[in-house]
Amino acid sequence: MAREPRMTERVDIAIVTVLLEEYKAVLDEMPGHRLDRGEVAPNAYGWRIADVATEGGWRHRVVVALAGKPGNASGALAVANTIDRWRPRAVLLVGVAGGLPVDGLRLGDVVISSVIWAYEYGRAAAVFHPRHHFTFQADPLLVRAAMAYAATHDWAAGLDRAPDGRRDVVAHAGPVASGDKVVDEITDELFGQVRAAWPELKAVEMEGGGAAAAIEEARAQDTDVRFLMVRGISDLPGGGGTHGANARTRDQWKTFAAAAAARFTAGMIRHAWPVAGRVNAQAPTEEELGRALLAVLLEIDSVTIRRWVGAHPEAHSIGAAPAHRIVRRELAAWAARTLARPGLLDHAALDRLAALAPELDLSSLRRFLGDPSRRGG
Repeated sequence: MAREPRMTERVDIAIVTVLLEEYKAVLDEMPGHRLDRGEVAPNAYGWRIADVATEGGWRHRVVVALAGKPGNASGALAVANTIDRWRPRAVLLVGVAGGLPVDGLRLGDVVISSVIWAYEYGRAAAVFHPRHHFTFQADPLLVRAAMAYAATHDWAAGLDRAPDGRRDVVAHAGPVASGDKVVDEITDELFGQVRAAWPELKAVEMEGGGAAAAIEEARAQDTDVRFLMVRGISDLPGGGGTHGANARTRDQWKTFAAAAAARFTAGMIRHAWPVAGRVNAQAPTEEELGRALLAVLLEIDSVTIRRWVGAHPEAHSIGAAPAHRIVRRELAAWAARTLARPGLLDHAALDRLAALAPELDLSSLRRFLGDPSRRGG
């Protein structure tokens, strides 16, 4: 069976989360995000799209994904499918992790991964001997940018108080361990050997190794994509503490730690992203306007549009496609609420829309934008 055609829209940055708390925290930092309707392909990972304006006047298109299941296999699949669908320039894995007792790391702090070690590969003899065969480097450019951002910005400003009342959360950079086990005791037989082999490890989590492996495979397939992991510390696995105490701490701090990681990531994109965006935020292109129009059409009547897109390949680029034939009358009001707010449309853009779809009723949208002849008077 032939594969169904699909949109080939690309994004600048993909943010992959695992837990629902992590997903919600990232979306809270992305005002104006919208659902990807899966117009001719299923939305397998809750993909939502946001346009993030930067301090330098650029705009990054960001897609946020929810893996939904913990573990390295789940992380690898979510990253691989997000890359296949969106072709991002960079993938960020954002969420929570367990912190290790180095460099004064505390609950609520953020760890920027410099290296990810999939530590469960090794030799099981009388004791477990971990091997470093599956060690992945995070993108050096993104690591440096994250460290510089942490050093020069009050990135945690505006966060709610931590569960213990603190506001002084800190960002650290360093190696992170990744495995498929929840680690509550760092002195157990397996993880004790891991820490002995690499005492500088700052955190332990469950998806980074798989995500990094998916990035490595994408690069082997000639896909140029950068990778970084940002984790908020939700628990501090101890040594011989009360049974269940670490799980209770994790439940108490998970939401705050996810919010801290999301706040750091969004701030880095806005203020310290090392690569220019695709489009100047002040000058949307006609191609972007066409994409925005198609998004509107999908929002209005996804079933009709899905059928129409399958029959009209030219819909992928809008062009001279007879979009007005399937547009319902509510388009103008809907566009007034969704497109005008981020500043994508003005009267000149409306003129281009009118040329694209002559029968489209744009009167309410023009009233929303105001009469240009009265400006300045």
